[in-house]
Amino acid sequence: MFAWPLVKARLPLLQAGAFVALSALVAAAGYAFVQRATDRLLERQARSDASHWVEYLSLNVPGLYRIGEGGQPSVETLNFIDKARSASHVLGYRVYDPGGYLKLRSGDASHTLGYNQLIYKLDPEFADAISGKEAVTIVLRGSAIGEPAYFTSTLVPIMHNGLKYGWLVADIDQTDRQANFMTMATQVSVGVGLMLAVAPLIGFIYRSRQKRETEQRLHDITRRDPLTGVLNRSTFQSEVEKFLEASPLAAAKSALIAVELSDLPTIDEDFGLQAAEAQLIAAALRLTHTVPIGSKIGRLDTARFGIFIEDAGDPMATMTLTRELTTKLSEPVEIGT
Repeated sequence: MFAWPLVKARLPLLQAGAFVALSALVAAAGYAFVQRATDRLLERQARSDASHWVEYLSLNVPGLYRIGEGGQPSVETLNFIDKARSASHVLGYRVYDPGGYLKLRSGDASHTLGYNQLIYKLDPEFADAISGKEAVTIVLRGSAIGEPAYFTSTLVPIMHNGLKYGWLVADIDQTDRQANFMTMATQVSVGVGLMLAVAPLIGFIYRSRQKRETEQRLHDITRRDPLTGVLNRSTFQSEVEKFLEASPLAAAKSALIAVELSDLPTIDEDFGLQAAEAQLIAAALRLTHTVPIGSKIGRLDTARFGIFIEDAGDPMATMTLTRELTTKLSEPVEIGT
C-alpha cells in the first residue's frame, strides 16, 4: 500500500530516461545515416570528376586508347597526363586492358604518396565491373603512411569509336570534401534528431500540464460554488472547523459574518433567473474585493454567504467591515440585455 506513491513519483523520471534513450538512439541512427549518405555523395562526385577527367584525356590524348591495348605512351603523353592529373587533384592513375590487367600507372604515385602496392592491382570490387561500360567508384579510408584519410578510386572505361579499349582508374583525395559533407550532414541529422527527440518531450510536458490543469479544475469543482466561484457550503464549513480545531487560541480573534441577499427572491420573481444569478455573481465579487486578504468566503445556500476572518482585530473593526459590506452590496447591479 506504500509502494504506489513511490512508483507514481518515479514515473516522470522513467519517462525522462526513456526520452534520453530515444535521443541517443536517434543520434546513433542519424550518425549511421550520415555516414552512408556521405559515402554515396563522395561516390557520385568522384565518379563525375573521374569521368570528366578521362573524357578530357580522351579528347587531348589521341592515343590514350592504345595504352589500354598495351602500347607504350610517349614522354609527351605521360607529361601531359601528369599535368592534367595535378590540375584535377588526381592522386594517381592506372590503366588496365579490357581484361583488367595493369598496363600503366602514374610513375611516382607509389613513392611520393605512400600508396599500398596492393591498390595497383585491380580491386576485387571492380572485378564484376570490367564486363560493363559504366564507371564504378569505391570509397577508401587510408591506412598506409602518406595515404589521405579519405579517397575514392573510380574505374572509368576508355572508349574509342564506341568500343571499349580498356579501363582507367583515378584516385582522388576526398578528405576535405568528406569533412565538409560530414559537417553539413551532421548538422542536419542533429537538427532532425533533436526535433524527433524533443517533439515527444514537448508532447509529454504539454500532456502533463493539461493533466495538472484538469486535476486542478476537478479539485475546484468539488470545492467551489459553480455559479459564483466562492467556496461551497461543505468546503467553507470544513475550512472553518479545521482552523478552529488547529488554533483554539486564535479563534478568539476570528470573526464569522453571515450575509443574506433578502431581495433575491423578489428579483428572481420580477426579472427572472438570469437577473438573480447576476445579482449573486456581483455580490460574490464585491465580497471578495472588500474583505481582508486571506478571508474565506462561502455560499451557504441560495441567497446567503458566509465570511470567515481568521484575524479580525477588535469588534469595532468587524462592525466597520459589516457596514462597508452593506454599502457595497446595496449598490445597483447592471444586467446586460
